[in-house]
Amino acid sequence: MKWLKGDHLTRDHWFELFRLIGLSKELKLENLLFGDFFPVIPNIISQSDKLKSLSQRAQAEIVVREALQELDLWGSGTTFTLTEYIDSSGQIVYLVKDWKEIVSQVGDNLALLASLQDSPYIDNFLDRSNAWVQRLTDLDYCLTRFQLVQRKWVYLEPIMGRGALPKETARYAQIDEEFRKLIGYLKVDNRVISLVNGMKGKALKDTLNNLQEQLTRCQRALNEYLEEKRSRFPRFYFLGDDDLLEILGQSTNPNIIQTHLKKLFQGIHSVQFKNHHHHPHQQQQKQDHNQNTEDLKMDPNKLSTNIIAICSSEGEIIQLQKSVQLTNEIEICLEKLTNQMKVTLNELLIQCFNDKYSVENQHHQYKFDSNIYPEQILILSEAIHFCKNVENALNCGELYRLKKDLQGSKLELFS
Repeated sequence: MKWLKGDHLTRDHWFELFRLIGLSKELKLENLLFGDFFPVIPNIISQSDKLKSLSQRAQAEIVVREALQELDLWGSGTTFTLTEYIDSSGQIVYLVKDWKEIVSQVGDNLALLASLQDSPYIDNFLDRSNAWVQRLTDLDYCLTRFQLVQRKWVYLEPIMGRGALPKETARYAQIDEEFRKLIGYLKVDNRVISLVNGMKGKALKDTLNNLQEQLTRCQRALNEYLEEKRSRFPRFYFLGDDDLLEILGQSTNPNIIQTHLKKLFQGIHSVQFKNHHHHPHQQQQKQDHNQNTEDLKMDPNKLSTNIIAICSSEGEIIQLQKSVQLTNEIEICLEKLTNQMKVTLNELLIQCFNDKYSVENQHHQYKFDSNIYPEQILILSEAIHFCKNVENALNCGELYRLKKDLQGSKLELFS
């Protein structure tokens, strides 16, 4: 009688048990009594082996059933975590945040199904099991490509979104529209399994494959664009593609510029910025005909950011002769910064040299002042002045006097 009871027996098992021992199909489980088994005791005895096998199978099927129930719960409860991303036009786009965790869960579930299908007790669950295998296989495929598409979109959007590559604008606009549409679906129904429910899996595969192909073409065009930027400003070769994309895509962001300057200019540790309001009428009067017209195209009420000073790693601050405005053409801005750095240092060198020359003409010992001039300028000025004094001493035959003056300067410096 022990094979005739147990919580592990489902309705299907009971119906099969009724058939084995000859109980009427009209008898309802809810109304089954112990006494109902007495008339069929001979059948129970003769079918004891089959009843034992049925009970053991029912017990073993619990593992399969519970595993499939866990998959059902996972499918109905597992959702994407979306995070906000601000695109190049300032709009909010939602992106998937937890790819790694979800892809890992899908892989674990596929491994679970593989072990279930090796079970000798899977026959009663083949339809459900095969459906989950197909669903998770499609999901694994789509997640892998969706993740790649999102990564490439985020990589390209800061540049392509502002039309940096006119030839690829139409292609990228179509990609962008399709990608945002997919994200919109996830915003409405963020369940992971919603990606492949019904007939959506096949359509999504085709969409993702097309997006991946088109994004690859855009990326190829972008690589050519980066090479063009590097040829216009060779210091960009000091930056990797990701850093260069960041500085090109956020060329008016002071924090981004500050981050990469040390890689572009060995002598510049940081720069100082100042915000500036445009006054187009005054600005037009100051510009000559050869100046780049980028500034004139800007919104007159817009607040621009200018680089006004460069700083060394020792804390020296050098005010530029002329500030450099940050614009979308960052390579032009950095070229202007390079020129302004040269012009400013050249002017400081001339001033420093003339100050020293003027003081010594009055027969006074010149004293270095690092608060007025940076160390590099002081050292270079001293070197030039030394060469000039040596030339004069050689022409006048007064090397002994020069040596004596230098020794006196040395004693005074170290006293």
